[in-house]
Amino acid sequence: MVLRLPDLWLRDNGLGLRLLVESGETEPEVTWVATTELPDPRPWLAGGELVLTTGLKLLSARSQKAFVERVTSAGASALGFATALTHPSVPTAVLEAARECGLAVLDVPYETPFIAISRWVGERIAADHYAELTALLDAHASMAGSLVSTEGMTGLLAVLRRLTSAPVAVIDAHGQVLDSQPTRATWPVEQIIRDGGSDLRVVPIEVGGMQVAFLCSRAEATHAELLHYAAPLLALELARRQAVLAGRRELVGQVIEDLARGTLTPEEVERRLPALDIEAGRAHRVVLGQVTGGVPAWGALRWGIEPLHAAQTFVSGVITGGLVVLVPDDQPAAQIAQRVWEHLREQGPGARVGIGGAYVGANGIRWSYFEARDALARGPGVHDEPALNLPRLLLANPHLPVHDLAAQVLQPLLDADARSGSCLVETLRAWFDAAGSVRATGERLFVHRNTVRYRLAKVEELLGRPLSDMHHQLELSLALTALTMAAGGPPAVHAPDRAAQ
Repeated sequence: MVLRLPDLWLRDNGLGLRLLVESGETEPEVTWVATTELPDPRPWLAGGELVLTTGLKLLSARSQKAFVERVTSAGASALGFATALTHPSVPTAVLEAARECGLAVLDVPYETPFIAISRWVGERIAADHYAELTALLDAHASMAGSLVSTEGMTGLLAVLRRLTSAPVAVIDAHGQVLDSQPTRATWPVEQIIRDGGSDLRVVPIEVGGMQVAFLCSRAEATHAELLHYAAPLLALELARRQAVLAGRRELVGQVIEDLARGTLTPEEVERRLPALDIEAGRAHRVVLGQVTGGVPAWGALRWGIEPLHAAQTFVSGVITGGLVVLVPDDQPAAQIAQRVWEHLREQGPGARVGIGGAYVGANGIRWSYFEARDALARGPGVHDEPALNLPRLLLANPHLPVHDLAAQVLQPLLDADARSGSCLVETLRAWFDAAGSVRATGERLFVHRNTVRYRLAKVEELLGRPLSDMHHQLELSLALTALTMAAGGPPAVHAPDRAAQ
């Protein structure tokens, strides 16, 4: 409640003030009392003051009129003119000028000292301010009580709506309406995120120095403080939700890694999937994401990968060195992978995302995991790898010494190429790519077929094994594939022990 001008002369306050000229406004607010004898007090007025003067230096009609005009232009609420001191009554020029300017004029009797008026106004303003603070504290207690109850955010917004008599909502940084009171209220989400909504009151909600949501209301300006009181409480609720979500992500990532490593059997995983909101009987795609050097912590990403809304369309988790997302087959895996990549790109260089195929059950998740991990080897960007094959599956397993064995098998060829530049490894790879055709191999390498025959004979001599043997062909083909993957830099995302059968 604010102090209005009529309170000074209508109330039985013992001041004895008398209204001589009515204000041009309806019951203007009085913010403070300013006592002055200066002809021009404007530099010391902020607006809304009751200006008190004895007119000590206002001895001419001209100076009196100028004084009234200056006080009015400074935004004063009223002029209190003391009588029986310098002037026996309020000068006519003051009254006429006040009527022209719409400035209220009060007659201050000789018996009323200015200090009494200042004290009375100050006490009233202090009492009103105390009442406002008490009301805010009561409102804060009501909102906090509703938040810690079973009603949560919905209860807090319901209290806030009752206090402000206006619709309120919380909208996250993705543009998702987390809660609205009333629920049928509509909100210009894009405008709110872009510029705050010109016809709304929007208060940012921050957690850990990061803006994560907006408190929006159509409340009047008088309720602005209530919104600022509510924002930190809502930040606590969002932080609580995020803590729950972060714990769930860690659990999801651990289960998938255990499935990939073989620590948990598919049967054990399928029993745990419902608790993670994953339907075992539904096909899912695995999306893996990573930046160069791995993801040191989830904190920088926790507000970016998925919204806080309860209606999740996919399940995400944290794995060793990266992120994993399980996307139901009826959801746009490519779009979700693109979102993951965009957020990873902000965290570090070399952001890459791999997408696996859609398969059913725990074994299907494991198989899709291997495909997604294999796709990561294609470098930065988003990659949807073709169906996993057995050679890539074996080579993707860090627990099998395939890469070391490959280097051991091909070492004589690598040494020969290093000494003389004989291109034996390149020729052998091209021969496999050409399905064993000497002519096609020569065309690929732009050399004569006799050169190809010579090099292949040299390969057999150095390796001590004939290329006509099917078992040797399989071993050498795997060794060359392993050598290619090692040269490209295998992804750091932790791979499983074996693929689903």
